[in-house]
Amino acid sequence: MHEDQMWLEECVDNDPWKNVEIAPMFQYPVMENDFLSDESSQTPPEKDIAAALVLLKIRHRISTKGIDDLCKLLKMLKMSKTPKSFYRIKRLLLPNPSAPTSEFVTYICPVCCEATTSLDHCSNEHCTQHKRFHAPPLYYLRMPILQQLREILDHAPPLNFEQQQEKSASNSDKRLLHLWFNKKYRKQPWSIYSKLNVVDRYLSSINYPSTTVRIPRSLSKYEQYKANELRSILLFGFPALCSVLPFRYARHLLLLAV
Repeated sequence: MHEDQMWLEECVDNDPWKNVEIAPMFQYPVMENDFLSDESSQTPPEKDIAAALVLLKIRHRISTKGIDDLCKLLKMLKMSKTPKSFYRIKRLLLPNPSAPTSEFVTYICPVCCEATTSLDHCSNEHCTQHKRFHAPPLYYLRMPILQQLREILDHAPPLNFEQQQEKSASNSDKRLLHLWFNKKYRKQPWSIYSKLNVVDRYLSSINYPSTTVRIPRSLSKYEQYKANELRSILLFGFPALCSVLPFRYARHLLLLAV
């Protein structure tokens, strides 16, 4: 199942289309030789076109990208009232109730610091401000973020969080190797530049699993390491690194590796 269809294929109890009013001519199957309307020369309203595209999406399990392409095709065919995209279709058909601003405002009593939704008095019965506020209370406005996130994700390219995490981890591993084995840091307390050959011999003696994508090269070429090599160093080489690192920095490495 495509990810862009998941929002439409939720359970019936959470069906976003159940309260949508669709013109009667779209509520029944249409035969191949039937006409939707006797007035075929007139361009149907934008909402009617949107409803037809939704039914087409559900019946033929068309992806959101496919509906976007259909909208572009209809635009090219001079259907001026065609929605621009599937996002526009959702805005036309789905109910979008807006809660009054007062529901998102919370007031803080200046005496007991209790939160209340009333501008006039504190909700705490034991507070001296229960009958009325003697001074204007502090308040903050809560903005609903869910709808904002949905609109952002609808217009953003697909996000690959796993790939981003792997890239971040590989950058951290390479930075550590740079600090440990770079010659310019050889006088620093964390440097193990003088132990490079010792660690390198240990790594070359490891029998890596057959599932290992890339066997690490010599540590002298750590600046050219790929992400898989850095991952193997972290998973299989940390005993050798911990044996030559000062205790303080070895603990840091264990926190990263374990």
